[in-house]
Order: sequence, then C-alpha cells, then structure tokens
Amino acid sequence: MPRNPHNVPFSALVADALAYSKAHKRSYDDDVFRMKRIREWFGEMPVDSITPQDIERRLAKLAEDEELQPATLNRYRGLMSLMFRLGMESSKVTANPARLVKRRLATERLGKNGKTRHLPLNEAALAAFGKLRDGSDGAGRVFFTKKPRHWFEKAIKRAGIEDFHWHDLRHTFASRLTMLGVPLRVVQKLMGHSSIQMTARYSHLAPGFEQAAVEQLADFGKPAGQGLANPNSPEPTGTKTGTGLGSSSFQRSGLGLATPSVVK
Repeated sequence: MPRNPHNVPFSALVADALAYSKAHKRSYDDDVFRMKRIREWFGEMPVDSITPQDIERRLAKLAEDEELQPATLNRYRGLMSLMFRLGMESSKVTANPARLVKRRLATERLGKNGKTRHLPLNEAALAAFGKLRDGSDGAGRVFFTKKPRHWFEKAIKRAGIEDFHWHDLRHTFASRLTMLGVPLRVVQKLMGHSSIQMTARYSHLAPGFEQAAVEQLADFGKPAGQGLANPNSPEPTGTKTGTGLGSSSFQRSGLGLATPSVVK
C-alpha cells in the first residue's frame, strides 16, 4: 500500500538514494559527501513540504559561500532530483521539486579580466534568454566571447537610439545598482572589477546614507520627537567624490539608459 507522503521524512529519501548510488553509480563516494550536506539542509522535514524555492535558496547560498562552479551545483541538483525520482517510483512522494529549480547562473569564459566568471541572472534576464532559446534550435552558445556584439549596432540603429555605445550597458548596470543602495563590494563583484577603486567611480550615485547619519548628531540628547534633523536621505548628486579618482557623472537618455561623462 502506498505510503502517505505527509508522513515520509526527507531522511528516507536520503537512504534510498544512497543505496541506489552504491549499486549503480561510480560517483558513490562523491554522492555520500554531497548527501551529508543535503541532509543537513532538510533533516527530517516531510518530503511533500519541500518546494523548488527551498532547494533553490540552499543552492544559491552554497554557491555564494563556497564559490562553487555551476557544474558542481548541477551535481547537487541532479542528486536531489534522483532522490525525488526514486521517491516517486516507490510512492513516497508525488512530485519532484528539484526538476523545477531554475539554473540562474550564466558562465562567461575569459571575461573582462581574462578569467571565467559565473553571473547570477534575475527573472527578466531569464525570460530574455528563454525567448532566444525558443527562436533557436537550443544548441550551442548564446554569445561568442570574441564577437558578442555583432547584433548590437544593428539593434541600436533599428531602435532609433543615438549616442549609445556597447560599454554604456555596463555603466547603466553599475549605476542602477548603486542608486538602489547595493554595496559597492557587491557591485564590484558583479562588474568583475579587479579593484574597488574602479567601482568607486559610481559611489557618488549612492543614496546619501552618510549625510543622513551625521544629521542625526543634531538630535543627540534631545527628547524624542523634538529633533530637527531630516531623516530623509538627500538625492544623489553628480559631484566629484573624495576618492581622489576621476568619477563618472551620468545623464539619462530618453530610454532611461545611463550615458557616462568622465569628471577628471
């Protein structure tokens, strides 16, 4: 008689998957190592309560903490998919949430600094890549590193956009992240900058957290509600920063794209 998945603990899937791996896979020792971590994630949770989002969050944190290659993350994902597939065959589970986990990392080989990078993708980017895939045979690379812009000039011309260049895409990416308050260290990593000084060119676009902080000193020692300092952060300005570096000021085109002009 099939078991009720509400009563099946995750550890039961672990045991079944390891038994299968030992009998059928050459990677059994690696599976034992990975399974120890996977079991720590979900322990004795009921298998039917585990969602694709739960698995995705665990994999994303693992990738961030240990900077694992996408291929290694896919092995974790594949192992979990095997667990749920075996569970479905034995009627211990009714679905395989691991199959619904989206692969949210793009690989850039020999990027800006000559190194391979793995870049996180948001929902909008995934949707764009999905459209590209739907219009192709699904094989090969999305872009060739040596010639990634064979389409760019044609697209700009057809869209009627003037005075916008390939590198402005990077400036727009960095400036919008900074204006949203993303820490410069995170922007540095996403941009692939070799030093924080390169990223500091965008610091003048950050919300005025420092100004708001020192304004609070005016309220020190005053009764609550009698402070004069304005808690609202000032709008970012295009003034030169105190980094000693040339910083970039940005103007908005009609499409909301940032076009840089370097302040020396």
